[in-house]
Amino acid sequence: MRAPPHQLISGGLVVPPFPFRRHLLSLVSADPHYALCTFNNRTTNHGCSLALAFLCPVVIETLHRSLSSSPSLRGHAADLLCSRQRKDVPSSKMAVELVVETLINGDKADGTSLVGAVVAAARLRNPRLGRWAHGIAVKGWMPWDPHLGSALVGMYGKCGCLDDSHQAFVEMPERNLVCCNAMMDAFARSGELESARRIFDYLGARDIVSWNTMIGGYARWGLAGEALRLFRQLLLEVDGLEPNKVTFFIVFLACTCLKDVELGRQVHGLVVVNQMGSSIGICNALVDMYSKCGRLDLSWQVFDRMPERDIVSWNTMLASFVRGKCFFKALKLFVSMQAVGFTRPDEFSMVSVINACALLKEWSLGKSSHACIEKMGMVKDGILCNSLIGMYANCGFPEDALKVFRTFPCRDLVSWNTMLNCYVDKGFPVQALSLFHDMQMSNFKPDKITLVSLTSACSQLGDGGVSRCLHGYIIRTPAELDTVVYNSVITMYARCCCLNYACRIFHMIDVNDRNVSTWSAMIGALATHGKGMEALELFSEMRKIGPQPDDITFME
Repeated sequence: MRAPPHQLISGGLVVPPFPFRRHLLSLVSADPHYALCTFNNRTTNHGCSLALAFLCPVVIETLHRSLSSSPSLRGHAADLLCSRQRKDVPSSKMAVELVVETLINGDKADGTSLVGAVVAAARLRNPRLGRWAHGIAVKGWMPWDPHLGSALVGMYGKCGCLDDSHQAFVEMPERNLVCCNAMMDAFARSGELESARRIFDYLGARDIVSWNTMIGGYARWGLAGEALRLFRQLLLEVDGLEPNKVTFFIVFLACTCLKDVELGRQVHGLVVVNQMGSSIGICNALVDMYSKCGRLDLSWQVFDRMPERDIVSWNTMLASFVRGKCFFKALKLFVSMQAVGFTRPDEFSMVSVINACALLKEWSLGKSSHACIEKMGMVKDGILCNSLIGMYANCGFPEDALKVFRTFPCRDLVSWNTMLNCYVDKGFPVQALSLFHDMQMSNFKPDKITLVSLTSACSQLGDGGVSRCLHGYIIRTPAELDTVVYNSVITMYARCCCLNYACRIFHMIDVNDRNVSTWSAMIGALATHGKGMEALELFSEMRKIGPQPDDITFME
C-alpha cells in the first residue's frame, strides 16, 4: 500500500509521487486562494501534502501564473513564501516578484513581505533587489522596524556591500541584538575582524548567535586558534548558554585547519554529551573533519554508525576515500549507495567516482560512469565535465577528452587548462598551441597554469622562434606571473637550444625569489649544453646563497 503524500518525508528529502503532484498542479491552477490557505494550515495532512508539493519548482511557477490575474492574493502569497524557511532559488525569485507586483499595483502588503523580499535578495546575492526594498522603507511605504533593519544589514553583508550594511546599521533608530549580530556578521564576512570584535565586546547580553558569528569569523579567515580560544571561553565562562549545532560545525572547521585530531575527538565527546551525536549534519561534519586530519578509520567509524544518512553523508565519505587514495573503497561505497535505493547520486557523488576512475586509470569504468551521468542529465555541470575531461586524459584517451570538451556548452578556464594539459602530457604540442588559439578566440584570459602548459608544449616542439613568441606574449599578458612561470620559461629555452635566453631569465629573477626549482632548471640547462664547469660553479653558488639542493638538483 502506498504511503500518504504527507508521510513521504525522510531525512529532509521529499519524494512526491507524480500523480499527486499533477493533482496539486490542477488545484493550484483552479483555486489558488484555497491552495494558499490549505498550505498555511500545516496541522492537517492535506496542508503537509501541499507544503511538500511546494518543494517542486513546477508547482511554484504554476501558482505564480495563477496569481497574476488575482491582485488581492499577491500580498498573501508573498507573505507566505517570504515567511517560509526556504533557500531554493524558485521560491526566492517568486517572493520578490510577488512583492514587486503587490506594491506597484498599490495593493496592501505588510512588513513581513518586505522583510521576506530582503531575505530573498540576500539568498539570491542580489543587492539591487535589496536596495529597492530599502528605498521602499525609506519612503515610508512600510514602517521601519528592527526586523526590517536587521534584514537589510544582513542582506548587504551577505552581498559583500559592507559600506551599505554599515550605513543601514547607523541609520536605524533602534538597534536590538539581532541587528548587532547582523552587523558583526557583515564585518566578519568582509575580514574586518577587529570591527566585529568591537561589537562583540560591546554587547552586554550575548546570545549563541553572537558567539557563533564571532567564532565563525575567526575560523573563516584562518585564525583557528583564536576561534578555539573563544569557544573555550563560551564553555567555561558563560552560564546558561550552551553551544548548538552551528557552534560545533565551526569548531570542527577550526580543528580541521589545525589538523588537531585529539582536539577534534574531545569536541566529538562534547557533542555526544550534549545529545547531538545522532544529528546527520553533525555526523557529516565529523566524517569530513577526521578524513581531512588523516584519520580515515575514524571517519569511516562515524559514517558506519550513523542511524540515518542523507546524500551529503554519502558524498562526504566518497570524497574522503578519494582524498585518502582509497579508490577501490570509494567505488565499493558508490555501489552500496546505489544498492540502498533511496539515495540518488548527484553531481558531487559522480565527481568523486570519476576522480577515482581517473587515478586508477579505469577507462572502462569511467566510460560507464559517463553514460550514467548523461542518463541522469548532469552533462551541464561544469565541475563534473572538467573531471570527465581529466579522467579521459589521465587514462590516455585524448580523443574522448576532446569530445567531452567540444560538447560541453559552458566551458570555463579550468576546462581549457585541463584540455591543454591533456595534449601536453600525451605529447601533442601542435594541438595544444592550436587549442590555445581557440581559447584566445573565445575571449578567455590565460592564468599561470595555462602559461606553464604552453611553455611545456614549446619545449616539446623544440622551436626557438615559437618559444620567443610565447615569451613575448607572457611579458605582455596581464596574468599574475610568479617563479613557477619563469622556471618553466628557463626550461623551455634550454630545450630549444637557446641557452643565452635561459641565462637572461635566470639572472632577471631576484636572488631571494629563486627557489630550488629555479636553480635546478638553470643547472640542468648548463649541463645539457655541455657547460659542465659552469653548472658546477652555479651549484656551488646555490649551496652558499640559495636553498638546499634536492634529489632533482643532484640528478641534473
